[in-house]
Amino acid sequence: MITTGTGCLLLVWATGTGHLLQRLCLGASECLMSGLSMDGKLMIVHPPGNMADSAITTYNNNLSLASVALAN
Repeated sequence: MITTGTGCLLLVWATGTGHLLQRLCLGASECLMSGLSMDGKLMIVHPPGNMADSAITTYNNNLSLASVALAN
């Protein structure tokens, strides 16, 4: 994660292949959680209003690192 204090850039990549899997550019970040994913799924929880159809986006990639970023 790279932050300027007023916004942040979060990069998620596969540790096995080195491919960039997800790039998130967020405004003021309230919370960032990361840790090992046992099932290889990346879930991003979106604040209300950012996505009309779903509040949670799940990526089924072979990840050893899962990150969740919440923004206001």
